[in-house]
Amino acid sequence: MAEICPDIPLVASVAGALYKEHNLDFIYAFDRKEAKAHGEGGTIVGPELAGKKVFLVDDVITSGKAIRHTIDLLNVQRVDQITGVMVALDRAEKALVTADNDKPESAIQSLEREYPHMHVLSIVTLNDLILFVQEQLQEVCESDSAQKDLWAGRLASIVEYRRQYGV
Repeated sequence: MAEICPDIPLVASVAGALYKEHNLDFIYAFDRKEAKAHGEGGTIVGPELAGKKVFLVDDVITSGKAIRHTIDLLNVQRVDQITGVMVALDRAEKALVTADNDKPESAIQSLEREYPHMHVLSIVTLNDLILFVQEQLQEVCESDSAQKDLWAGRLASIVEYRRQYGV
């Protein structure tokens, strides 16, 4: 059984939604975890990207390592420009590479500093997720103690994650 890259449905859905909602027709490609020697070969699946402007779409940003890896792959492909990045969830983690070790920055801040022409957008941030879980906790607070415990546990886990890894 072949492993399917989770980014394929995401990028295909984004391209489909842009066409359906805004009549914008974009080509799309994705990168493989490992290069293939047969078929199309290589690590990029999709049309030729040399000389094209590229906008990256990813499900989550943690340290920014995966996005940097993709940028390196695209530079080998000689893309004209990487215009931006959209991620579904920004975990707001401390970056691996920072400008000033005394002041932590997020992975998104680090990428935008390193690539000043490239803006990184997120649909949802870790803080948005915390607010959502807090709202769910308040809604079930009076009616269902089992649900209250479930949402309280989720909230505690996410807040601890942010305390340990976040900016």
